[in-house]
Amino acid sequence: MTTVTFRDEIGEIFGRKHRGGIALYYCGSGEVVTRLARHLTGGAPVWPISSPVGAAYEHPHGLILTPRDAKRLGIVIEAGR
Repeated sequence: MTTVTFRDEIGEIFGRKHRGGIALYYCGSGEVVTRLARHLTGGAPVWPISSPVGAAYEHPHGLILTPRDAKRLGIVIEAGR
């Protein structure tokens, strides 16, 4: 069982390695996380990989962060298979 350390208004979030980045998902449903409110990131801007806008804006296909940003936010990354 993974220990989750990051939560937003909807629920707990975990990360999974995806094409050199970390894709974010909700633990309960497995749905992709489409945005992160800026107050949840400690006020620091977070820019998803290959996105012209920050994570505070809607990303309908889900957020993929750099491993560095995921670690900085305290997001637990699922162990590889």
